Formats: sequence, C-alpha cells, structure tokens
Amino acid sequence: MNSGSKKIALINGKLVDVDLNKSDVTNILFVNNKVMGVGYIPDDDDSIVIDAKNSWLLQDTYAFYQLNKKDIDTIGNNLPFENFKLGIGTPVFIIPKKVKIDKDSSIYSLVVELGAKLIVNISEYEQSELKSEIVGVYLADKILDKEIEMISDLSLGMPVIIDLKSIDQDISEYVSRINQSIHCLVTSKKDVDIVQQLKLVHARLTSSLSLSSVKNFKKYDLLEYFKNESIHSFFLDGLNLNVLEFIDILKTQFEIIDIAKMISSFYSNLLKIKLKKVGLFKSPNITILKEVSESKFKLSIMIFRGEVVYSDNEKKLEIN
Repeated sequence: MNSGSKKIALINGKLVDVDLNKSDVTNILFVNNKVMGVGYIPDDDDSIVIDAKNSWLLQDTYAFYQLNKKDIDTIGNNLPFENFKLGIGTPVFIIPKKVKIDKDSSIYSLVVELGAKLIVNISEYEQSELKSEIVGVYLADKILDKEIEMISDLSLGMPVIIDLKSIDQDISEYVSRINQSIHCLVTSKKDVDIVQQLKLVHARLTSSLSLSSVKNFKKYDLLEYFKNESIHSFFLDGLNLNVLEFIDILKTQFEIIDIAKMISSFYSNLLKIKLKKVGLFKSPNITILKEVSESKFKLSIMIFRGEVVYSDNEKKLEIN
C-alpha cells in the first residue's frame, strides 16, 4: 500500500450485526477512510491502532451522533450532521408548509439522523427535482383533508410519519384512509394508547418512543409495550440530549444488540435507506461505546463515512 496512505487499525472490538442478531470480536483496517481489511490485519508500523477491547461497535447508529452541547462545542466543525451534503441518495421528506420546524422538533432530529437536508412541501411534490429521492411524509399539528387526499396519490412505498405530540384531534378516520404504512412518534403513555387504537383501523402501523421520554415509563411497562408491539423503536427528540444517559437506562432492560436495532436499523428499514455497514471498500458509520461497568457506557470513538470525527483521545489519533 502507498506509504502516504492514512491507515487506522481498529482491533478487538465487538462488532454488532443487527441483521444476524449477533456480535463478534472483529478487527477492521481503514485506509483513506475505506475498509481494506476485516478479520486478520497484518502488523503495520504506519497504522494508527485503536484497541477497542471491552467496547461495542455499533453500525449506522445515527442517533449516537446527536450529543450534548458540551460535546458539540468540543467537536466543532467535525460534527457529522453539519457536513451532510445534498446529492443523489440523500433522503428527502415531504412536510406540510404549516408545520414549524426548529432544532427541538421531532422531525428535525429525525431528518438530521438520516442525513436528509431538503424538505419538500406536499403541494410541490410533483414539481420536485428530487422526487425520486423522497422517502417519507411527515404530518404534525392539525391534519387536513387535502393533505390526506394528496398522500393517497403518493407511492405506496412511501411511509407517513405522524408526530402524535403535536396533534390534538381524533385522527382515526384520517389514518383509515391512508394506504401507505404509518409510523407514529410517541412521547407519552397517552400516545401509546392512541397507537393501540389506531392499530385497529390500520394494519401497517408502527411507532417509536422519544429517548427523552424513557424516564417517564416504568421498566416493566416499557418491556410490555415492546413485547405487544405498541412501541417498535426509539427516536431522538432534540439535538442537545445526552444520548448515553438514556442508553445506560436502556441497558438495564435490553441487550445491546436490541438497543442498536431499536435506535438505528428500524428507520433505515422503514424508509428503505441503504445502510453504510462494514464491508470491503466501504466507508461505514460506526459508533464505539466502551463498557466501563455492567450498566454504564462511555462514548469512545465516532467514525462517519470511514473517517474518525470524534475520539476521547484526539491527540493519540491525530485527528485533523
């Protein structure tokens, strides 16, 4: 290999594969932000070695990129969601013009989490140059008849995401008229009750619970909601949440593989977004969590598109 190549050897970490429902100790060699070796990695004095012993390597867990304000200030311009570029393959959401989007709204976090940058109004859908890249419709505030009529004309493969927190009306009749799959964003027990009611009128309805609401649910209630599929996954609401705080809470109730599934892969499957997983010649997204105790994690490394964008030991890694 070229002696001028940027090489990072990531060794001894437990790589989580949510599709195969397992984790294996795996070594990964990055050369110029691409995976050039998986498994056996030969010794190389030119490589920067990251020993990820006692750490979990979570693939494509976008939610972990949302950090608390202190971390955001520390990382600065390296923060991944500030660097997303609009282009082919960029997820696009359709959002009614009346819906206010700010950094504390549920959809803002979700859009950032998935790398979406463009928001197309429902009425402008047909004229959109990126029509083929649109992956979902977001509904909030008061749902209108004309919105439901427009949605009925969209592709059946395009899910409708409904933010229950912002809706103060009975939407059962509207939901029954939507042909696409529906995903509800849940923030309270009241929302969970609504989801259970809506499932009676729509067969393809799923839901996610906001991470900030986890503390408001008793342990056994939360487990039961997942067991009876009232809740299927988690989503991040607000960019200034400390995600690890909630991961530590969930670790007392779920296995790390299940947490990875519920936070990351569910949305990619729902919106049919191709994951950036570990594989030869690929530039994956990996979050490395070090297990400092039986129920506590520490954010160790973040790799975004094959490049280390955060490390708790930046000097050693010589991050530019």
